This record gives sequence, structure tokens and C-alpha cells, in this order.
Amino acid sequence: MRLPWIGMVILLSTIDNYIVIPILIEALKNSDKTVRALAAQTLGNIGNWEAVPALTEALTDADDYVLESVAEALEEIGDLRTLKQIIYRWDIDIYESNIFLLARKLAIRYRKTKNSVIPVYRQRFRFLVKRVRAIIVMIISSLRGK
Repeated sequence: MRLPWIGMVILLSTIDNYIVIPILIEALKNSDKTVRALAAQTLGNIGNWEAVPALTEALTDADDYVLESVAEALEEIGDLRTLKQIIYRWDIDIYESNIFLLARKLAIRYRKTKNSVIPVYRQRFRFLVKRVRAIIVMIISSLRGK
């Protein structure tokens, strides 16, 4: 069933209409990596914020080609809310190169806002993550002791 899905995604990419967004979001879950990547690219080209949660979910995809397409789509659509979603989801590997570059680009884009933004440099971010995890472990340990 690969050809019908690929053909449909390519056809939908030419429509540029917000009605196709639910179909493309469903295509992000397809078993074929080419279909998933094309769907992500098309959602990025359309540029509707409705696609961001599904694209963020797709950042857990195991295929590098799909991850690259999803990261590029989120770079087109994303804003500070996207960056926060990427950072706070534990199931997204922030150290995967495509995801880290996306987070870094978004952090740089929004660093001049008054909102708190994640550090841009990988080593500082790793330190922050380790620190937060250590605090969570301490809290859990103290709760178990009571």
C-alpha cells in the first residue's frame, strides 16, 4: 500500500489547504518512512500551528530521514511553545542531532524575548538536565522515606 499513500501525500502537498492537515497528521503515523517524511515536509510547507503537536510527537520516530523532515517542518512552523514542548517531553531525545539543532535554532530565534529560554550550548543544557534529574531523584527518595 506504499504507492497510494505516497501519491496521496504528494497530491495533498499541491493543494495548500488547511482541510488536508488532519489527513497529513494521520500520514505521520504511516508504517512507510517515505510517507511520514513527505507528510512532515508538507505540514511544514502549509505552516499551520495545528500540526505542531503531531510533529512534536513525530520527533520520537526512529528513522533519521523522518526526524530530519520533522525537524525542518517544526523549524518553519515552530515558536517558543514548540521549544518548550521539545524540552519538557521526556520521550524526546534532545541529544539526537536533528532535534538538538532544531532546539538550538528555536532558542537562538527567541533568545531576545523576555521569556525564559533553554541554554543554547549543549554542554550547559546537559548540566541543566543532570541537575533537574538529580533534584527529581532526591524528591522521590524523600517521598519514599516518609
